[in-house]
Amino acid sequence: MNKKLKLIIISIIVFILLIVIASILLINYMYGKLSNNTKLDTKNYLTAIEVKTNSNFILFINKNKKVSNIIFLDKNSVNYLFDKSIEKSNIEDAVEKIMDNIYTDEFTGCDFKLINYGDNNVYNKVKSEFNKQFVIRAIDKNIIDDSSSLSNRINDLDIKLKDNNTLKTLYEYSLDIVSDSLYGKEDIYSSDDIDKFSINGYKKLVKYASNVGNKAKDDNTKLNILDLNLTNNYDNPIYPNEGSWYYIENGKVFLNIIIRYNNKNYEYCYMGDQNYKPYKCE
Repeated sequence: MNKKLKLIIISIIVFILLIVIASILLINYMYGKLSNNTKLDTKNYLTAIEVKTNSNFILFINKNKKVSNIIFLDKNSVNYLFDKSIEKSNIEDAVEKIMDNIYTDEFTGCDFKLINYGDNNVYNKVKSEFNKQFVIRAIDKNIIDDSSSLSNRINDLDIKLKDNNTLKTLYEYSLDIVSDSLYGKEDIYSSDDIDKFSINGYKKLVKYASNVGNKAKDDNTKLNILDLNLTNNYDNPIYPNEGSWYYIENGKVFLNIIIRYNNKNYEYCYMGDQNYKPYKCE
């Protein structure tokens, strides 16, 4: 092999190596930026608590009783809480910082739900800190208690479990939400779109009703309407707001659905009409 050919081969190898190194550095940089430089530490994970209000997010709590990660579940949570120095804070400081950022005009009109994913002591501590912040800020709001498992939450989000690891699955789902929120195109829905989403939700419930018996308003063993994605688009989902309800009677679905979008409430009532016609809510 002559020197010229060797030089060409070496140059190609160096070029390829530079591309690979640059790609790895870029991926690591973007990964760090999307995760706010807070890696997932599964070894020290203790429990999780979800907050559902004007934004929706999950707090991963580690064995040191600190917030290790925020799992962002919608764009509002990214807008309010991303890069706010909340991660690595103890529970008291983290809740105060969270309230500093989510306490908006929209927050005052929303319900507030906490979902316990395992540790009752930590859950009660987080709940106590939120209640303390409500008192300090003169917020008249009651906390709605709920409990579930991370596996159930993954099923609700309709995402595929990765490597049989619920924490990793939710963490990577959160990175996708952050990426879409910071760098994706803003999906702006019109009022006509919201109308169609309400009809879509009603059609889903009508289909669901064909496979189940009667359901009372307060029967929580049936499908939870708040987990119903109205857009069928899991990159830009819209879910019914707190206060929505439905019941099934003689195969017919009676629905009061509230959709909050762009700081405005849209309310629709369906009274068992198979033509999917909404009525004025009384």
